[in-house]
Amino acid sequence: MDYGHRRIRLHHLHGSLSSFKRLSDGRIFKQRTEDIRLSDLYREMNTNEMFPSIITGGFKSKKVQMLPFSHYYGEFKEKMVDPENPCDELYIIGYSFRDDHINQSISERLKIHRSKNGKPLNRFVIVDYKMEEEEQDKFIKEVNKALGLGKKTKLTKESGVFNFSGADTIEEFM
Repeated sequence: MDYGHRRIRLHHLHGSLSSFKRLSDGRIFKQRTEDIRLSDLYREMNTNEMFPSIITGGFKSKKVQMLPFSHYYGEFKEKMVDPENPCDELYIIGYSFRDDHINQSISERLKIHRSKNGKPLNRFVIVDYKMEEEEQDKFIKEVNKALGLGKKTKLTKESGVFNFSGADTIEEFM
């Protein structure tokens, strides 16, 4: 589907299952997904030689500051906090709001949006898959808490920010 010319930046901050780091020289390299699948790389991998460069588990805030992720995180943060050149649209898909370093950047972008001379967000969408209304309400509370939003600034279902139909429905916002 063609959405016309857009300057879109996709920030996948916590790595990729097809990206690896070689321990001997610290080099990051990518493997094709089909090669990984065909060679059963994960089962055969010698973790003394290389390991996936995906960021999971504890200390993600520190790990994201190491190459290659520091580059992507730096670009992401710049588009969130640079008042002269912030992003126009923000789509958050499948994110738990449990990473303080990312939450802080999103929160800063929302402050720029609300400030008197700040650049507004033309579109802000949070996509999740929660089906039950109780789960959705809990998630919205968690998002507001994670972003430090208070009574006047909190996000609500009625605001149109939340989409609980899953990632496949993002097309309706484009």
